[in-house]
Order: sequence, then C-alpha cells, then structure tokens
Amino acid sequence: MKAKCFLFIAVLFLTEVTSGESIQKFGVNPSNSPEVNKLNLQKAIDSMTFSGGSLFVDPSDAPYHIAGGIVLRKNVSLVGANAATPRGTCHPFKPQPVGSVFEITDKENVFITVESILGRKPMGS
Repeated sequence: MKAKCFLFIAVLFLTEVTSGESIQKFGVNPSNSPEVNKLNLQKAIDSMTFSGGSLFVDPSDAPYHIAGGIVLRKNVSLVGANAATPRGTCHPFKPQPVGSVFEITDKENVFITVESILGRKPMGS
C-alpha cells in the first residue's frame, strides 16, 4: 500500500512541475526592450533548471522583441500556443506574424544556445 501512495504523490508532483509558467509572469512582454526581455527570459530559464518545467510563450498581437545570447538550460522547455502552421499566422492590419513569436534583434549573437549535459557528446558526433 505504501508503494501505491508514493507513486500517486510522485505523479502529482511531476504534473505540477511540468505545467507551463507564463513568461509574462517573469517580466517578458512585447512592450519591453529586447535587452530587458533577454534578461528576464534568462532569469526565468535559470530559475526552472533545478525543478524542471516549461515556460509558456503567451500568444500576442505583437512579437516579443528579444536580444540574442539566451542559454536554454537542461530540464527547461519553451512552449508556444500552437504547432507550426504552413504559412504562419498574420496580423490582420500589420505585415507581421502573431502568436507565440520572438523577434530577434541581435545581429551579433545567436538567439538560443541549448545547454548540453556534461560528459555527453553532441548529437551527430
């Protein structure tokens, strides 16, 4: 009986941890500067690496302006509102996409680097 109770508690814990936290909760907003959004998104990613989980990129009529240099840490996922669409989703009045969209403004740094697990070779090596 104890094993069943332990399993039930573990399942509840995993469900709670993997539910998405809004990036807006961490101060990432379409109206912010690219640098502020970069800092806030990195803080959100860093805060979730030990517990694990996903960050939900809230859909918006305006893209999230963001500078490059983000490091996506282990145990963290970025999740948008929809799966990929063949032609994207367009704003009804502006020539821009809508939804869970980042507009990368950095011309010197890559947008995201994915953290690798120590001791493992990258895929394809």
